[in-house]
Amino acid sequence: STCGTMCSTVVAALLWPASLLPPSPHLLPTPPHFPVQHWGISTLHEQIKAGHVAKVAIHDDEKTVDVLDINGMARRVEIFPDATPFLIDDMRQAHVGFFVVPDTPRNSLLLPLARAFVNTLLVCYVISFLGLMDQLVWGIMMVGMNFYCILEQLNGMIDNTRRLWQRKRHQCMQQQQQQRQAIPVPIEGRGTNDKPNV
Repeated sequence: STCGTMCSTVVAALLWPASLLPPSPHLLPTPPHFPVQHWGISTLHEQIKAGHVAKVAIHDDEKTVDVLDINGMARRVEIFPDATPFLIDDMRQAHVGFFVVPDTPRNSLLLPLARAFVNTLLVCYVISFLGLMDQLVWGIMMVGMNFYCILEQLNGMIDNTRRLWQRKRHQCMQQQQQQRQAIPVPIEGRGTNDKPNV
């Protein structure tokens, strides 16, 4: 309908900037990880004093430090938060540039959902613009009816199989009960009151 087409157009126009935002970092391919040499805190202190360190990146959690030496080699140092002030003092005395690397924030699922919603609205708008919305709805109804019929047939087959199994089980139980019943066997001979001949 015209009203539905206008509403979808307005919502798509309002949410269109969300689809132009850069994709989530988790959806991008991660760069290859190259092996990085590790230093100790004492080695880092000596290298800073010797002037062999060019730049230092301190992570926000104050547990890891990335070091770039004057030869362009990357090093990694595992530290603890209490050693950070002393490390900063050493870098200031040696005039070594450093900066703090913030932790990567967790991405919300709202942006992918907004993109999917915008794409769905755009597809619906294109279908409505081409005048195929009625055919789409009719096709969805036909597919739903066929799916419902298939489910009904499967339910009927399951019910028939269950009834047959219950019937077989009942017959087996009856046969077992009949076999367990005592069958009287007549014994030919004398009665209990007959006395043996002497």
